[in-house]
Amino acid sequence: TDVDVARFLLDGKDVAQGKTAVITDVVGGVSHELRAEAEGRPPKIMQVQVAAGGESVVEVKFLAAPTPDAKTPPTVRTGPASPKVPRVPSAPKAGPDTPKVTPVTPTAPPKKKPGRDDTADPFAP
Repeated sequence: TDVDVARFLLDGKDVAQGKTAVITDVVGGVSHELRAEAEGRPPKIMQVQVAAGGESVVEVKFLAAPTPDAKTPPTVRTGPASPKVPRVPSAPKAGPDTPKVTPVTPTAPPKKKPGRDDTADPFAP
């Protein structure tokens, strides 16, 4: 690794710690998840496969650790600006001079007279 101390996990099991690691008792011919962790660095996760009876060398390079004085760059958004939503004025408060509103009850439409055809065009020749 490019760090002094790293922790290695194979298929979720802690198997080694240090700058380098030799991992034994690996089942050959199948894919394994190798996870390397180092303090202050994002973990590196990779799939490795070792042939039965063989060995494999894997080099792990971690991303650089962030510096303590590094500032997060501002978020930049692209695209059209969001439209401004107009404010709706609130209703005036009722006072002594406010007219009273009487609710109207809807009525049923007039009943049709039997024998009358309301679909006929009265202006047709």
